[in-house]
Amino acid sequence: MAIKCNVEFREEFCVGCGLCVSVCPRKILVISDNKMNNMGCHVAVVIDTTKCIGCGSCTMICPESVIKIIKK
Repeated sequence: MAIKCNVEFREEFCVGCGLCVSVCPRKILVISDNKMNNMGCHVAVVIDTTKCIGCGSCTMICPESVIKIIKK
């Protein structure tokens, strides 16, 4: 049975570095081309939450600690 997870981003603090994108084993994270925060950074977004396995790779690598995984 698959683990159900929600991935939450505190977009206002995301610097758009792309590290989370590079480590996601399911390739469900991308840096948005059109969504920016108040700092002018393109933010990371989840393109398919149903594929998240809750591994935590994105949370561990994020230098700004903006990602939170909530397991249901």
